[in-house]
Amino acid sequence: MTTSSPADALALSLIENDWTLPKSLEERYREVRRRAGPTGPTAILAALDKLASEGKDPAEEQLATRLADARFAAEAVSHDQYISAPSTMPGVEGHRNALHHWELRRRVFGHGRDRVERHSDGSLVLRYPNDTFTTYHPATVDELEQFQENNRQRMEEVAAVGKQVRDALQQADSAVPLASRSTPATSGVDVHVGGGSVSVHWWYATWEEAIANRGRADQWTADGGLRDRVAELLRDAGIATEPDRDSLQVVLP
Repeated sequence: MTTSSPADALALSLIENDWTLPKSLEERYREVRRRAGPTGPTAILAALDKLASEGKDPAEEQLATRLADARFAAEAVSHDQYISAPSTMPGVEGHRNALHHWELRRRVFGHGRDRVERHSDGSLVLRYPNDTFTTYHPATVDELEQFQENNRQRMEEVAAVGKQVRDALQQADSAVPLASRSTPATSGVDVHVGGGSVSVHWWYATWEEAIANRGRADQWTADGGLRDRVAELLRDAGIATEPDRDSLQVVLP
């Protein structure tokens, strides 16, 4: 049996688990796996390289590209844990997250090597079509634990703000109809806490009601309607908000 490197095993796993093989190559691919399978990942990849260069099918070029992407991802992601720098993507600006090596490896493979920059310190920059990017830095065990503790504290702070918003709406004005998810559920103003943010929006208790009001300037979104009234009530309670499509985003401290 041929000796295989860990990187080859990782690359082959990406090809077989995170990519859909073109149908025109399926039969030939199965034959490659049948013949080279017992010899290990390195031999299988070599056989796939040969298949990708036979010139019998336009999909071979795609296979060659994905093989190169898989090898790049297997080699580039060489640390156990990574923490992202603050994101530049719209809607999640400043957001950071931690990824295990297998999660980042799959992302790098999905992006393709042409949209990923590899730096000498082990960091990886994933670039997106809208000119935004996310940088992932290798993290030590201590750095990961501190990051997770900071996240826990931040989530507690966000949850506390969400409670303040709910309390302010319940106490400030009985004319503001609040949503109820108990049985029977009733439509109304709802407070959502999640993803490190707090938002206020109109929640429909039934799908039929939501469909009936789609595209209409209802009592929530109309100028001078409930959304504007809620923003005013929260402002009086010392809570700042910003309009965001059909919701209000609470400005967090």
